[in-house]
Amino acid sequence: MNVLIIELGGSHAECIYSTVHFLTHHHCQVHVACNESLVRLLPESLQLSGILSLPNKLTFLRQVHSFIRIRKYIAEHRIDTIIINTTETKVVRNLSLVLPRKNTIGLVHNAKKLKNSSTFSKILYRKIKKYLVMGDYLLTEIDPLPKYSVSSFYPIYFPKVEVLSPLKPADEYWITIPGTVAVERRDYLSLVNYLSKHAFPENIKFIFLGKFNERKELVMALSDSGVWHSQIKTFDYQLGYNEFHSYIQQSDLILPLINSEANGFYGNTRISGTFNLGLGYKKPFLLNRKYESNKDLSCFSHYYDSMEELAEIILHLYYQNFKDPAIQDAYQESIFNDMERLSIRFYDFVKTDQDAVLH
Repeated sequence: MNVLIIELGGSHAECIYSTVHFLTHHHCQVHVACNESLVRLLPESLQLSGILSLPNKLTFLRQVHSFIRIRKYIAEHRIDTIIINTTETKVVRNLSLVLPRKNTIGLVHNAKKLKNSSTFSKILYRKIKKYLVMGDYLLTEIDPLPKYSVSSFYPIYFPKVEVLSPLKPADEYWITIPGTVAVERRDYLSLVNYLSKHAFPENIKFIFLGKFNERKELVMALSDSGVWHSQIKTFDYQLGYNEFHSYIQQSDLILPLINSEANGFYGNTRISGTFNLGLGYKKPFLLNRKYESNKDLSCFSHYYDSMEELAEIILHLYYQNFKDPAIQDAYQESIFNDMERLSIRFYDFVKTDQDAVLH
């Protein structure tokens, strides 16, 4: 296959990594057309056959120009398969109107769009009838969709990096909350307020692994906590790929900390990228119990209902040196430890001729 991955939203590089890895493993030629901001996140180790760099901000005129360039690239490189890396955007809706008819697959980050979006059923349907959602669990959360062929995909492959400084001291334990620090999405305030009133062992560190947006309420809570910079580490810049993944590799636990009011949004029809990071690096999760129904994560997770219960779990693991043989054994026996199986499943779905779905 000669494949073109298209990403016009400037995000979800993790899906590109896994898609390229799985397809090149099966000797496909893989090209990427994406926003300029993503090009620098595509390491040479991906072994891409070509990259088409597009503007970050796609105004209407820039869309027209970019669509012409994409069509030209498809023709010149004899592309026979197209993968839309983020399907549920207006710019992809517009692109679909001018895309040539090819074997086309759409990656869907919010599974409810497949059922509820008129854009999918009336516009995208003319060009895309094969979709991938982010995990087996989401397949159980959507009704049968006779108009589409739908399978699941785990974007858990990440190009390897050499661990950069700072190297974690041997006696420290890192609990990492990945992602841009925004109080609207994650319950940092509850965690910080709890830490300000309850002492943890000094060698337990909480890593807020993302650019710190200085929201007044969070700054005040951190300043009053007495543990900012000593037990809570923040960053005032956007971390590069190597630094970000160096911290993930050295982390002992992943704490998504997604706000409780967002649990349904992320838990039932959409998967946070934090989950893919944890699964990819085989890290234990600390999860709100509302995620207990997600069977993709249940073997690798400790669940809590409150900050008090979260603290109890952390201290229990602390006195075991953060070793959890049951979770490590579960990873060893799971599909997440079998890239060959994941790549075959992905490749088999992608290579199926769309004409078999169209009729």
